[in-house]
Amino acid sequence: MRHPQLSLCVLTVATAASAQVVATAPMVTSTVLAGSSAASPVVPGTNVWSGLVRSVTGAASNASLALTHDLKPTEVSLQWQLSSQAISNSVSIAEAEVRFDIASTIPQTGELIIDWSPTLTGTGLAALTVDVFDDGVVDAQGSATVPVMFDHQSPLILRVNAGTSAQAGTFQGPWGSTWTWSGGAAAQLSIRFVPTHAQVTTVAAQACSPTPTLQAVPDLHEGVELQAIGLPNDQLALFALGFQPMISPLPLSAGCSLLVDPVVVVSQPLQPATLAHQPVPIPLSLRPTSFLAQLVTFRPISASLTAGDLLRIDIQ
Repeated sequence: MRHPQLSLCVLTVATAASAQVVATAPMVTSTVLAGSSAASPVVPGTNVWSGLVRSVTGAASNASLALTHDLKPTEVSLQWQLSSQAISNSVSIAEAEVRFDIASTIPQTGELIIDWSPTLTGTGLAALTVDVFDDGVVDAQGSATVPVMFDHQSPLILRVNAGTSAQAGTFQGPWGSTWTWSGGAAAQLSIRFVPTHAQVTTVAAQACSPTPTLQAVPDLHEGVELQAIGLPNDQLALFALGFQPMISPLPLSAGCSLLVDPVVVVSQPLQPATLAHQPVPIPLSLRPTSFLAQLVTFRPISASLTAGDLLRIDIQ
């Protein structure tokens, strides 16, 4: 562990990291159709990263398409919802193909987590293809996890094609017989890129109970994001960061212990049942490295402290 260099880095955790990842989402094709009614088309090449909603209702069918995309500090998120319903003598279609271009100023190593959840009735159909790096090879047609690496010279290109459809009709057969068919399809698609350059281990458990909760998640800014949630009436989070474990009674507490020899302590206000986020950037020049983190919370109403478990964060 590179304690002196990393100590200087840790002292900068309160500084917001600049954006490292940028994304665009040019539309390739889209169709939202219900019988003879169609939603307004999207011009191919239109950047739909900010989202897209299309829906249409016909005399006996309906279709809808909703695309939502987001860049979070800890992940890239693509969320699609598609629906097609055909009831009587009609066709319903909701489909889109989008080419995502996701680039990063720093190398990103992680996983694409694909979750495809279709629900079908009658004649309903749903289909998905995901081509990672747009090389003509279909990497997923359903739920899957795909390891990937990308940066600004080799961006992550995803060609995503998803659709639902259904048909309804009536056939008059011989001797007065009649056959009818109808159907529906709904599907939810979630594609998330999550970095995997950090591993988190609980190295010491807190003796007191209940305790606040601390977790560390690899982020898109070369480091990790500490996420804290306190107990009822906790109003201040104290992130104690260091390199050496220890056991020392925590003052103003009901039997809690300080489990890390803190190099730096960063404070943030806490809101009830709401995560407090604290980024800890670790530049590539300092890797591999590791550090310890513990959450201490303050409750003004009783002038008391509470502390959680001790975590070790290893960054590759």
